Amino acid sequence: MAAQAQQGGGVLQRFHPLGNHGAVEGVCQVKFTVGADGKPKDIQPNCTPEGYNAKVTEAIAKMKYTPGLKDGQPTDWPGMSMPLKLGGASTKMK
Repeated sequence: MAAQAQQGGGVLQRFHPLGNHGAVEGVCQVKFTVGADGKPKDIQPNCTPEGYNAKVTEAIAKMKYTPGLKDGQPTDWPGMSMPLKLGGASTKMK
């Protein structure tokens, strides 16, 4: 069974990584492993502009997932990928 995000999302909508100077659009492809404990690890963001990398890593690290199962036991689930489009009103700090 695949790992799934648990409720409480929206973490990525609470920051503007390049300051609060209007919207800066960007895109990210984030790869990570969901650990057996449900916490993301080995987070590898690839964002344009690069200024998003640190904050996206921080936000993903705060998320919680339901881990994958193998033989009924929680297990690491590598190879997770999340495309993100950042910018505009959804990432602008208020």
